[in-house]
Amino acid sequence: MSPSIELFGFPKPPNAPSPSGYCQKLETFLRAQPNLSKSYTYTLLSTPSSAPKGKMPYITLTNGSEGPITLADSQFIIDHLISFGHAQDLDAELSPAQRVESRAFQVWTDELMYIAVVTTRFGDAWPANYAKLYESLDLPSILNYAPFKPVIMWNLRRSIMGSMRGHGVGRHSKEEVETKIREWVDGVAVKVGDNWEWFHRTAAPTQVDVVLSGFLMHFMSLDYNAEIVQMIAGKKSLVRYTLRAVELWYPEYESLLKLLRSYL
Repeated sequence: MSPSIELFGFPKPPNAPSPSGYCQKLETFLRAQPNLSKSYTYTLLSTPSSAPKGKMPYITLTNGSEGPITLADSQFIIDHLISFGHAQDLDAELSPAQRVESRAFQVWTDELMYIAVVTTRFGDAWPANYAKLYESLDLPSILNYAPFKPVIMWNLRRSIMGSMRGHGVGRHSKEEVETKIREWVDGVAVKVGDNWEWFHRTAAPTQVDVVLSGFLMHFMSLDYNAEIVQMIAGKKSLVRYTLRAVELWYPEYESLLKLLRSYL
């Protein structure tokens, strides 16, 4: 019997990706699992203040008579589900060298490139992105209005940029940050090729495809990271790759599907 999984993440539209790349990554992993794609539920939380480690996503996992356990961090959750046999190892048929390459691209995405993109949303060097993010963020009830929203957003921006500087990326210039993003876009475009292929040219997607496509669809669904959207849109191989994943795992994302097809 498949375990029961409750996925806790940031609020998102029912037919569009999450505004959090890590939440989208984890949900895409669940969608890619035949035994889990229909057995998880998505619970919306406005803030991560009550979440383990103070961040989202996290899950509660119930398996048969065993009481629920709580797991945090998208990668640790995925590793746990595979290690305890709750999910298939999508990399089972890969060679050791392929597994190493997959992990390198996943870490590149999780720990460097996504940090660079978040910097373009909140950093002073990208005022247009932040203005769009500010308008799009819907706070509960009266908090959407002055004087509450300006204060809340100022503190949020200050906190996030403090974290970005702690990572190191937030200390870079505009040109340096965008160079890091462009290097990732170029690298992934080379790996996925021009012929609707998966990363390792396998018949079925592997774990690196879950991670890369999850972040790609997340980026392409948002209008407050204009730089990476333009970079991806200029690479037809990446557009095709993202489109293939959305068609496979999220056919309900009709607006995103239409947007991706418009770039081809």
